[in-house]
This record gives sequence, structure tokens and C-alpha cells, in this order.
Amino acid sequence: LGPRKTLMVVDDEPSQRGLLSDMLLPLGFQMLEAESGSACLALTAQYAVDAVLLDVNMPDLSGWQVAQQL
Repeated sequence: LGPRKTLMVVDDEPSQRGLLSDMLLPLGFQMLEAESGSACLALTAQYAVDAVLLDVNMPDLSGWQVAQQL
């Protein structure tokens, strides 16, 4: 119900991103995926995102660093 929410899944493992997207798409969410912290920051500059699901341990920026910058 209500406006469709956009979620972003950020994980360096494609299977983990896919798993979350596969679970959330049928519930009516619009999904964006990013393979790194820097890719996440670039996408959030382009798209309005309602929530971000972050992997904590990624090669370039940790999930904690990305959350702080968001």
C-alpha cells in the first residue's frame, strides 16, 4: 500500500545482492544494486533511495564508512 519504496542493496558478492533483490521485488519494492561502497554513493547521487541495505565488509569502503557518508 502507498507509494512504491526504492531500496538499494550494497554488497561485493553478486549472489548476496541477488538473494535480497529476489526476496524484496515480489513485495513491491523497486530495487537498485551496487557492488561497492563507491558505486553506492554514486547511485545515491542519481536516484532517490528510501533505504540502503549495506554489507559491512567490502573492499573499497566498509558499510560503516558508506553509512557515515550517506
